[in-house]
Amino acid sequence: MAISVADARAPNSRGWFVAANWSKAIAEALRAEKLLVNPIVTVTIAEYHSRPIRVAGAVRKPLTFQAFSSVTLLDALTRAEGLSPEAGQTGYPHSAGKTVPPPGSTIGCRSCR
Repeated sequence: MAISVADARAPNSRGWFVAANWSKAIAEALRAEKLLVNPIVTVTIAEYHSRPIRVAGAVRKPLTFQAFSSVTLLDALTRAEGLSPEAGQTGYPHSAGKTVPPPGSTIGCRSCR
């Protein structure tokens, strides 16, 4: 029985690989091999290889989301619905408990709003 990996690995509109694609591919393979007439297949993802991104501080909607690929600062701020009216003119990005860039440096936000 051959399962079309190309079809199953097709990303959805957000670029994520979803269990529904795998369910369809497996069901089609079972049907094509005439093993089952109308297979119902459920695929559950046990583990994602992603990392949590937390956006906190002077943003409109603080949140944590899972990043499946690279995320820019602008992407993260967009998901947080932008800066709040109280936001200052500088930002201090952090990564794994470390300030990036080094402590003391800032990111200017003159036209962020």
